[in-house]
Amino acid sequence: MSGYTIALIAHLLLFAYWLGGDLGVFYSSYVVGDPKQPLAARQTAAGILVWLDRIPRVCLILMLPVSLTLVTSLSLAQWPALLVYTVWAFAALWLVLLWRVEATHAAALAAIDALIRILVIATLVVLGISALRETGPITGAWVGIKLLLFALAISCGLMIRKLFAPFGAAFGRLATEGSTPDIEQAIDTSLRRTRPFVIVIWACLIGAAAVGVIKPAL
Repeated sequence: MSGYTIALIAHLLLFAYWLGGDLGVFYSSYVVGDPKQPLAARQTAAGILVWLDRIPRVCLILMLPVSLTLVTSLSLAQWPALLVYTVWAFAALWLVLLWRVEATHAAALAAIDALIRILVIATLVVLGISALRETGPITGAWVGIKLLLFALAISCGLMIRKLFAPFGAAFGRLATEGSTPDIEQAIDTSLRRTRPFVIVIWACLIGAAAVGVIKPAL
């Protein structure tokens, strides 16, 4: 089995698990936010939501080195082998950082993670536009479209993180104080505001998959 085949299989699996994990999180959010459900059921759904949400986060990070390996294998990018290995090492360190953020909830580590995402978004936008113009290190308009869709998906993830921030405190109050109108309002607002961005992420993933199959020429 060639390196290209392995990278392609990994790429497809990452797409499937990213989208599937997001669907699970989306469904669980409705149980978590339903005041008619018993508290125990909502807490269980919240636990499932948090666990499932880790899958798209991991898939997002691994998509970078896997995609770079793919475009290099297709000769759509002229990268030195050292750069490919460096991106793999960077992704591994980013995964460690993600694990530490989730384990400690340290604000400083979360800020570093957010900064990395902003830098990745900027890099993807530059590479995507240059690919569309055929002026950069990556060629192929369809690859440029995929890079821009990936950048949009990561941007939506940052917005979800910002809008979802009040949820933790509100749900903690629910567990200790019980259901009140203001607590339920805070929970509902956090969940409702994030859902449109989740749907945009789905559209980006499906669009990127379609572009990868069709490979349109602009």
